[in-house]
Amino acid sequence: MGRIKRLLLLLCLLMVAAGAAGQTKAKPDKIGKTEAELLALDRAWADAIARGDMTTIDRLFAPEFVIVSPNGELKNKQQEINNLKPALDVTTYYFRSEDTQVRVYKDAAVLTGRAVWKVRYKGRDIDNNRRYTTTYIKRSGRWQMVAQQISGNIAAPATQ
Repeated sequence: MGRIKRLLLLLCLLMVAAGAAGQTKAKPDKIGKTEAELLALDRAWADAIARGDMTTIDRLFAPEFVIVSPNGELKNKQQEINNLKPALDVTTYYFRSEDTQVRVYKDAAVLTGRAVWKVRYKGRDIDNNRRYTTTYIKRSGRWQMVAQQISGNIAAPATQ
């Protein structure tokens, strides 16, 4: 694993373990401007995946973006963009994020949520329900994703 990838993963782990030091947690009834901005970026990410909008994905991902996929594979920005590009044998019906929470640490933030999407792959419908953690860094006044980890498929929550 390259030095930059190790440093990014270490940064992500340190931020999650940082606890209450300087953090804010978004609550549904009261969120700040920064939390609202990050939640909007999370929605933009989900919408871009659903539309196959690689221009938006490219803008959201920092140059050093790294993702840990559900099978444990590490991918860089270009590899993930290539993975998300629309393909003839894949149709995304919808993609949305739910149960999102964000914690802000000055110019860094950690967002967690559940990604719910349905695709048709080679003629077969596949329902996905996964947990994810995204690390954002703010540079030159702009938030970008620098690291993300996505779980394997989990059970869908019970409907109420």
